[in-house]
Amino acid sequence: SGFILNNYSPYDPLVTASRAAVALSIVFTYPLAFVGFRDGVMDVLRVQDRSDDLVTAVSVALLLLVTVAAANVTDLALVLSVGGGTFSTAVASIFPAIMFRATIKDGESDKFDGTVALVFMWISIAIGVTGVSIAVQNAMLK
Repeated sequence: SGFILNNYSPYDPLVTASRAAVALSIVFTYPLAFVGFRDGVMDVLRVQDRSDDLVTAVSVALLLLVTVAAANVTDLALVLSVGGGTFSTAVASIFPAIMFRATIKDGESDKFDGTVALVFMWISIAIGVTGVSIAVQNAMLK
């Protein structure tokens, strides 16, 4: 099983307490992550006027979307593989190259350094896309 606590006896009181602790942790940390997600979505959509009614409507819509996705996606390993492959590639390779390109000057050696950064960024993107593709293909074969 993907959830390690399911490998233990359901009658073990310490494992039952651990399951309750995990449930409490999820219940009380989800709102914190969700507020960041909601605000990020509203920032990307460039929402300026954030009235209470609009924030509530966006929250309900996003919760509905997340709930429908959670009800239909049963392979947590696929979610972790795709998310990990995508975000680790972005954080480790794409964002640094873009930030480096934004800070370099117009000198000749700086142009070469910027080009090298872009080449490595595209190589990393190709590796990331390959990894995500393999994860999706393996999930489809199950």
